[in-house]
Amino acid sequence: MYEDPHILVVDKEAGEHSQPAAQASSEPSVLERCQADYGQDIRLIHRLDRDTSGLLVLARTRESARALGFALRTRDITRVYRARIGVLLPLGASGTISDPLKWAGGRTWVDPTGAPAITHWSVVAHRGRASELDVRLETGRMHQIRVHLASRLGPILGDKKYRGEPRDRLYLRAIHLAFKHPHTGEDMSFRVKGFPDSSA
Repeated sequence: MYEDPHILVVDKEAGEHSQPAAQASSEPSVLERCQADYGQDIRLIHRLDRDTSGLLVLARTRESARALGFALRTRDITRVYRARIGVLLPLGASGTISDPLKWAGGRTWVDPTGAPAITHWSVVAHRGRASELDVRLETGRMHQIRVHLASRLGPILGDKKYRGEPRDRLYLRAIHLAFKHPHTGEDMSFRVKGFPDSSA
């Protein structure tokens, strides 16, 4: 979606790995494809689950990687996702989920001794008997959105790992990304549409 000498912003497809998978894969990851096209200095700043689509930012220089990595740790990168759950919630309803999370053995679960995790959500549309939510991450734990929504509101449609109803895809997409440019300090903001059958 965007490139300059310092950063790349890409719209990852569902089914693609963000980075090389632990298990051998015949398909290159987003990071590997970008390294093939732009050189080995490319670094991934954050990641998306394989079945989650949407926006990723990558650094093209070590300096940019350091600056963006620091911004991620200090919560100065805005990340908003669109999620669809099989529960009808009132339009405009919103809230914050702050249950701590633990990760082990390929799964995440709510645990009072886990790491802090904060997810903000708001209902933006109805799609039949489902609700679409905009979800903003304050922290970035593994499977955070998937587990927080499943535990408090309802599982994401298509999320087989966390009790979601079977669908043709995982209905989770990173739709908005905003941060200060690591070299110029300029405010950068990117947005993509939601799911194919959604108007936004």
